[in-house]
Amino acid sequence: MSEVLDAPAHAIRDVLAVHDVFRTALAAAPQLVGGVQTPDSDRAAVVAMYYAHILALLHVHHDLEEEYLWGRLRARLSPDPTSSDSTRLLVDHQDAVGAALEAADDCLDSWTEEPSIYRGVPLAVALSALLVPLSDQLQHEEEHLLPLAEDLVSAAEWAELRTAALAAIPDAQPWLVFGLVQDEMTPEQRKRLLAAVPTSARQSWQDSGQERFARFISRLWPM
Repeated sequence: MSEVLDAPAHAIRDVLAVHDVFRTALAAAPQLVGGVQTPDSDRAAVVAMYYAHILALLHVHHDLEEEYLWGRLRARLSPDPTSSDSTRLLVDHQDAVGAALEAADDCLDSWTEEPSIYRGVPLAVALSALLVPLSDQLQHEEEHLLPLAEDLVSAAEWAELRTAALAAIPDAQPWLVFGLVQDEMTPEQRKRLLAAVPTSARQSWQDSGQERFARFISRLWPM
């Protein structure tokens, strides 16, 4: 059963869902951050919580991909100059994303401390700016590196990545990250994901997490 859940093709589709979480969130930054009116502290808290989790997830995602995917690919592709060029280009993308992510972290900290329009504009700009190099990196991964990983990374190694990713979900609001990723998945993917997580995590999601996530999204995107 584990080999089916962690088959490379399935695992790659799950990675694509996480990529889409970032694209969706960062594209919405001008609307969500720009829509907070001073001194609406409740609304600011919701938006700040959303982007705090998005940026934290991006940090974790990049660290885990580097450890469990790209490091392994570099080792296995070293004799192939064409493929090695692709992995070297990834490093350039990672550097650009890292700098933009650090800037977004700083702006979010500043805005969370004082959610004014004065601090909101730089945050919206920083989040939008992060999307530019991140989009380039994700596209490069999806077009060049993930197809290689499908062939060169085993089902057992994909399972290690999945286990590490689940363990890295923030303890404070695990339902938020879990829900955001599921929102970008097909029904089949969601079913597989729920089957793969520990029983306690699945039960927590079904008992309360799903409802809490729905309430949060209704506050983030009010009608």
